[in-house]
Amino acid sequence: MPPLKSLIIRLDLCLYRPPQMADTVEMPRSLKFKVFGLLFMALALTILTSSCKKKSTEPPAILPGENWSLRSTGGLYDLRDVATNGTTVVAVGDSGSIITSADSGKTWTLRSTPTRASLSGITYTSDLGFIVISNSGGGDTVLMSSSGATWTAPPTTGITTNLNGVTGNFLNLIAVGCNGSVFTSSNGVSWTQRISGGVCVQAVERVGATNVEYVAVGESGAINTSAEGLLWASRSSGVTNWLRGIAGGCSRIVVVGDGGIIKSSTNGTSWSTADSVGTGLNAVTCTGDAFVAVGKNGAVYTSHDAGATWIKRTAPTAKELFGVARAGNSYVAVGLDGTVITSP
Repeated sequence: MPPLKSLIIRLDLCLYRPPQMADTVEMPRSLKFKVFGLLFMALALTILTSSCKKKSTEPPAILPGENWSLRSTGGLYDLRDVATNGTTVVAVGDSGSIITSADSGKTWTLRSTPTRASLSGITYTSDLGFIVISNSGGGDTVLMSSSGATWTAPPTTGITTNLNGVTGNFLNLIAVGCNGSVFTSSNGVSWTQRISGGVCVQAVERVGATNVEYVAVGESGAINTSAEGLLWASRSSGVTNWLRGIAGGCSRIVVVGDGGIIKSSTNGTSWSTADSVGTGLNAVTCTGDAFVAVGKNGAVYTSHDAGATWIKRTAPTAKELFGVARAGNSYVAVGLDGTVITSP
């Protein structure tokens, strides 16, 4: 674009007429600047319009959780849960099966374990490493590993009930099972039963809300909360569906369950029905305002507005998915017959 001085000179030449012409009219200086201003405004508007048109043709960014790939694990057993320590992803399942991945779920290694019990849940804490619990053999099977590569099992734990879920924070572990059972441990070796009697508890999660550190959910729409894992308070969910998965530590706490029911809360004490997707959901995970839920028939749903609205995603499997975890910038979901899918 020519400089301003050059444009002024050119405009002067266009308006100039020789002195001898009787009809010569000199444009007032103030009018010249008004014309120049209009010219530059028109030029700026043209450039801005062109830039906007260019941006509108660019494809929208693909977010984690939108596109999924099927991964090979070589496993024949159902995988029930998955967790990560930030570098290693560990999935656990039936017949004592444990597989690990160091590349966010793309490739997997089968690990040797000292049990053939069905492994139902896994968590990781910075102080104790990976902790795995079982829902078979009376529940008296707990596996421990600092990195996920080698595993040990305490000879006896004091657990007398099959367990469905486990969570932890530093040196505080909480495991839950049927008959309303809640066990706690500070080392993963010795466990103490805190509560017994009541409905079957399916999952427990550390959510880190004010006055509510842990949330447990299960049969008949049960939601219970605790500040430390010792004393628990029952909360009204307003539903009778089985609730099976919890995501916390994000912008909201989200619980999912049978019939595609989705409940959400900001404090863990009062709950609202955020949405219902119609497909049974088993697990949910989150980061910030982004949530991913998985369930029956390979169902995958995502939300990018703190669980208010959900979008069904196309999954590369029709196998039921039981667990999902965030691994770096990716998501990893596991399910029937050793199924593993990842996004992106």
